Amino acid sequence: MSGFSSQVPLWLQSRPQITYDQMNEESASMPREHQQKVIREMFGIDMEDRIEETEELISHKLERLEEEIELIEHKEAYETALFVMCEYVQSYKFNLAFLRADNFNERSAAKRICAYWDRRVQLFGADKAFKPRISTLDFMEEDLDALMLGGGRFIGVDAGGRGILFNCRKYHDMRLSRVDSMARLYWFILHQAVFESEHSESVQKKGFIQLAVDGRSSGAELPTLATFQRMKILISQFYYDAEYAFPVRFIALHNFVNRWFKMESEHALSFWGRSLRVRLRFYDSTQQESNLHALADCGIGRSMVPTELGGMLAFNYDEWLKNQVFSDMMEGSPPDKNAP
Repeated sequence: MSGFSSQVPLWLQSRPQITYDQMNEESASMPREHQQKVIREMFGIDMEDRIEETEELISHKLERLEEEIELIEHKEAYETALFVMCEYVQSYKFNLAFLRADNFNERSAAKRICAYWDRRVQLFGADKAFKPRISTLDFMEEDLDALMLGGGRFIGVDAGGRGILFNCRKYHDMRLSRVDSMARLYWFILHQAVFESEHSESVQKKGFIQLAVDGRSSGAELPTLATFQRMKILISQFYYDAEYAFPVRFIALHNFVNRWFKMESEHALSFWGRSLRVRLRFYDSTQQESNLHALADCGIGRSMVPTELGGMLAFNYDEWLKNQVFSDMMEGSPPDKNAP
């Protein structure tokens, strides 16, 4: 399970350092059509279904997806999953989620499915990877702090049906040795949202928004080399999983920063990759009222903004986690109970 997170991947290490000014220039240099698409999605404008999902289209794309997977040479984890739980791996709902994540590009979706199983084995181990659900029972002892603190939370959908992921650094296990724990937490939360929640179809079609805040006081400790390294690894994992492995589309990444978080964030900008970097927005975390207005302009009303950002949503993570653990223990995470 180690390897990916023990260091920043080599192909990400070679990327040149990016500043905020360069990031803005990068966004401005995009083709006009792409700029307008990003703006419409970030502001929740014209959020009707991007693709008309007819039965004929889905059936054709599922057939093409199977053909594209066959063409991939190295897919050992996928083949193991297919052997262990063939019905699930070939199910309509599971594969449709991947097609939606890649705008029905079957070749990209095939690569994403194989990468999904590779990463799942990497994070959870072969003994826990090959089953439909990711549950609280799959976490290791070293993950308990990350799970109990809840640095990543799926808090529902906005009025347009876009999923909202809340990321608060105050609730992170900040140890460099626990980066994998945070990755497992994100996979657990996103898996619930994409495959098991009442909003599954909506978030697959509309995508996700992330609201990220440091949450600590401005007098929090000065960033160290270990802090910067942790940020690089965490973001590189997030970028890799969002772009290549998990069936998810992030359409907006709103970051509310204090002076230290801003310093760390700029140091790690290159690790986001251009496709996500153009969707990053940064705000002064001390200006809550103006930030709330900015979020409202993006279609995110106060009722769906956590209280940590000055909004009205008081998400009881402890109660949610307690109910989740109880449910997982009662079900014993059966392989067919909540399969897509």
